[in-house]
Amino acid sequence: MKDNTMRDTISGAFALALGCIAMYIVYLSLNAPYHSDLPEPSLPSVEMPTPSPVCTEGEQLACTLPSGCEGMKMCFNGQWTDCIVPFVCEPGSTRSCIYKPEGANCGTHGMQTCNECGTGWSECA
Repeated sequence: MKDNTMRDTISGAFALALGCIAMYIVYLSLNAPYHSDLPEPSLPSVEMPTPSPVCTEGEQLACTLPSGCEGMKMCFNGQWTDCIVPFVCEPGSTRSCIYKPEGANCGTHGMQTCNECGTGWSECA
């Protein structure tokens, strides 16, 4: 009975060793450099054209969005940006202010409304 156990242990160790050797051979074949008589493939060189400058760096140009909001285009890397509208408030939102009629010594509570473009507040009323 002891002979069978010893034989099974040796057989298992031998099988494990063969498995490790097989895995090592596969590992080496996958990491081996590729050799061929064929020439190295190459892709054609394509140069992306650099757009010629259409404006001077830092230059600004007034613009209007389709919604009617006015903004500015800016020159960046020789190209115009999209129309940028400075956003200072949420269109239609309100805030409190101090309303002081001309010539009055003191003021009263008033309200301002953000314009439809979000670029500024109305007069305090």
